[in-house]
Parts: sequence; structure tokens; C-alpha cells
Amino acid sequence: MNGSQHRRVTGDLTWGLLLIAVGVVALLAQLGQLPADAWRRGWPLLLVVMALGQLVTGYDSPRRVGSAVTMALVGGWFLVVQAGWHGLRLSNSWPLALVAVGAGTMVRALLTRLAVAKEDRDGSAL
Repeated sequence: MNGSQHRRVTGDLTWGLLLIAVGVVALLAQLGQLPADAWRRGWPLLLVVMALGQLVTGYDSPRRVGSAVTMALVGGWFLVVQAGWHGLRLSNSWPLALVAVGAGTMVRALLTRLAVAKEDRDGSAL
């Protein structure tokens, strides 16, 4: 199995586990085994978990790492909004979405630059 196939299988496993977890949580919510607002307030954690899964499976791709950083920060932003931290709501905290996208873009650019520098230095890909 080459590296690309390995990443694909690992990614499929991660997505499969995530979907199972979401299904179990949704079922527990439907059966009344979770507090009614737990699902409503906790859904942004899914974005953070998905971002962590993407980091685990795509750590060697600057694009995927940048994307994961953006997704994790957007998930964090939604968690902050759901909690009403410091009075933040979607309407007054939307600039945090720009920060999240900007941070992901910067991470991608920096990792791409490091990969190119490494390739130039020793003739190998990241």
C-alpha cells in the first residue's frame, strides 16, 4: 500500500468513526438519554473533532493542515457563540470567521514554503 492509499484508508476510517459517533449521539438525544440542549449547544465540537481527524490523516499536506486549522478555529468560534462568552453572538463576532480563514491560509502558506525549502535543500518532497 503506497502513501496515498494509506492516507485514503486512514481518512475513510476517521470519517467512519466520526459518523458512528454522530449517529450514537443523535440516537441518544432522540431517546431522551442526553439533555435536550446538549446536542444544540455541542454540535460545534464536531467541527473540532473533524479538524483533528484531518490533521491526523493529512499532516503531510499543507493544504489539508491549513484547512484543518480553519475548521478547528471556526468550530471554536461557534462554541464561543453558543456559550455566549463575553456577549458574543454571530452578529457581533463574525470577524472571528475572517481570523479563522486567515489563520488557516497562513498555516498552509508557511507549510508550503517549508516544503519547498526542504525540497530545494535535499531534493526530497515533504
